[in-house]
Amino acid sequence: MNQELRLESRGAKKHASPQPLALGTDACFLLLASTRHAFTLVESLVYSALLAFFIGAAFIVTTQVLENARKDRSKLEVSEEAEFIMKKIEWALIDASTTTIPMAGTSSSTLKVLKYGFAENPLEFRLQDESVELKRSTGAFTRLNNTRVKVTGLTFEHTRDDTNEQSLVDVTLTVENKPEEEETIFEASTTLQSTFRI
Repeated sequence: MNQELRLESRGAKKHASPQPLALGTDACFLLLASTRHAFTLVESLVYSALLAFFIGAAFIVTTQVLENARKDRSKLEVSEEAEFIMKKIEWALIDASTTTIPMAGTSSSTLKVLKYGFAENPLEFRLQDESVELKRSTGAFTRLNNTRVKVTGLTFEHTRDDTNEQSLVDVTLTVENKPEEEETIFEASTTLQSTFRI
């Protein structure tokens, strides 16, 4: 009878349903990781080349954007400086009673005028060391433009309009950028011309 029981118990073991295998989280991770495929050498090289291409393209675009912004800033500064200087000259000539320099029929890089009802006569403009300077009465000359631009031309031409018995002063002003040592050199310049009746 003991043998029958042993046989039955063995048979029961044979036909018993299998029990699920209990795995810990570390074992599950290792099992999943072992089923993943790694990148091949060719795939790694292709991805590295694509990454290098995009980084290089981004660098080139960024460099061009910064250089264009520098050029635009320089052009704007040159234009603003030229307009500021011309407005100062216009202010001096609007109510001018007399122009002593240049004399009628001549031209000069210096302008000396007397204004009606102005306490600090005479006003004198001159081109000195690539800058426009202004002097009021007996005071010192004051620089009108900043150091990032240079004035390469300033001409005052004094003519006489005999039909109206008036003097005309033609002003020509040229301002250019003055790039810093480390900057890429590029041209930014402007020329303004105006005629004033006195």
